[in-house]
Amino acid sequence: PLAGWASDVFGRRAVLCGSCAGISLGYALMSVAAVVAQGTAGGGTSADAGAAGGRTASTLAVGLLIAARVVTGTSKHTAATTKALAADATRGATGGARAALLGRMNMGASLGYMVSPLLGAHMHSATGTYATAAAAAALCFAALVPLAIALTRPAPRAARSGPVAEVSEAADRSLVGPLRGIARLLKQPRVRTLFAVRLLLGVGVAAFRQVMGLLFTYHFDLNATQQGYVIAAFSLFGALAQGIGVGPVQRALGTERAYAAGLALLAGCYGAIATVPSLVTFVAVVPASAMAAGLARPLGSALLTSAAPGTATGQALSAADVIMSAARAVAPAAAGLAVAAAPEAAARGVPALAAVSVGAAAAVAYVAFGNGATRDGDGSKQRDGTDAKKTR
Repeated sequence: PLAGWASDVFGRRAVLCGSCAGISLGYALMSVAAVVAQGTAGGGTSADAGAAGGRTASTLAVGLLIAARVVTGTSKHTAATTKALAADATRGATGGARAALLGRMNMGASLGYMVSPLLGAHMHSATGTYATAAAAAALCFAALVPLAIALTRPAPRAARSGPVAEVSEAADRSLVGPLRGIARLLKQPRVRTLFAVRLLLGVGVAAFRQVMGLLFTYHFDLNATQQGYVIAAFSLFGALAQGIGVGPVQRALGTERAYAAGLALLAGCYGAIATVPSLVTFVAVVPASAMAAGLARPLGSALLTSAAPGTATGQALSAADVIMSAARAVAPAAAGLAVAAAPEAAARGVPALAAVSVGAAAAVAYVAFGNGATRDGDGSKQRDGTDAKKTR
């Protein structure tokens, strides 16, 4: 959550530009490591000297690669900050503008994830690792230009309200600022509930993805190419749902009910695969599950940015990402142990547990938020996507 806290305190532009510069540096180091690894141990006149030079070059290449991974791993935390920037841009907007904008942003990222591996594979085959890494470094560095132009100055801090009104600037910038920010967020009932929903969702999705390879290979007899087509189709449907479907669904149901409905649909898809683990079932539920997941991502982020105080939007999003990362670390390990112990039983049992976990997330979201009084993602109350009723 440090990146989100830093964006709340020091501004979105500083964090985004710093992240892009760090990622670019990491990929540049990776390119240099590839050049060193491909080079030969020149300069020696004997076999022993050549071998010693080769070991030195190999050690240097490994060191550069480790440094590159450390730099990129430390810097590659732009998702929460860009979502917080979208929340800043749509603060006060109506009609679910925030959820729709987050959906379009996620659609762009999904399309990039679909196209980039293909381009990278072709470039690697034609030019090698060093040129591919160098191109990635150049693209990340080029991203600094629109950021510098569009964000000419750090985003102003939102007006303080609620339980954080008395917190001073000095307290926000202190070394314990991130911990204090998390403590303040956990005092918000809606934020706590959304964190719990995110944890249940993350456990279910991560566990299902772990066992999905087993289903593909041993139950559906799909080769690597066929598996790639299925994953690409899932990404495509998810991208379309996020870019096109979020707005209409949000307007029809309201943000909170739409979020619960998306989670319930995803749980139903997992349950169908657990009940009838066949290729026909899986192909039938791919569009529905992809669209359900595509709806849940931006709607969940929109709800979280509305529930969190304006001065802690970035940290709330970063904390949600930490929860998802923890789920991705724990759930696949547990699913892997189940697969190793009883592969046949795990093919049904893990999807069933995933359905239960995601279904519990849907139930919590519906009970907590789906009572008809919804929010459109910017904090203004609505009912079923229409104008709010006066209740005085």
